[in-house]
Amino acid sequence: MPLLLAVAALPRAADAVISHSTFSLTGGANYSDSPTAPCPCLASSGGQGFATLSGAAHVVVRVEPAPPGSVSTAEVYLNVIDVVGTGLTGCPYRGVGAEKASSPTTTPGSVAYSNTYELLAPPSCPHGTMQVNGQIYINADGTMAQFPETFFFIGPPR
Repeated sequence: MPLLLAVAALPRAADAVISHSTFSLTGGANYSDSPTAPCPCLASSGGQGFATLSGAAHVVVRVEPAPPGSVSTAEVYLNVIDVVGTGLTGCPYRGVGAEKASSPTTTPGSVAYSNTYELLAPPSCPHGTMQVNGQIYINADGTMAQFPETFFFIGPPR
């Protein structure tokens, strides 16, 4: 019995802090033809196009506990939601996907996010990619900050 009490008295590591929110996404993605499967939507533009896109991103952040000001790890899970848009020639496009990234951070501090998601073109065209980028601010308690400076956009990294 004394052994069981000794095990029960061991200190337990603090639980990770998990927070989430939904942010709007805006921006656009370049799109190009495949040499083996030309896209009719790009026939008048020399095989190159640009799709203006908008939608949302559901972001979940998991931060391992650490004393304020020390380095911790932030895991960012981002799922794009209802990302739709139109190319310059009027063809519809849709962004889909969910990705995860890990980054060191301080608390409080910020985490830069950048990941690639799939860009679905009309059925007769090859799929492309879109880049989702953003900045996430972490509060001293490890939660994700909820203010306008937290941003996400579609396009090349800035």
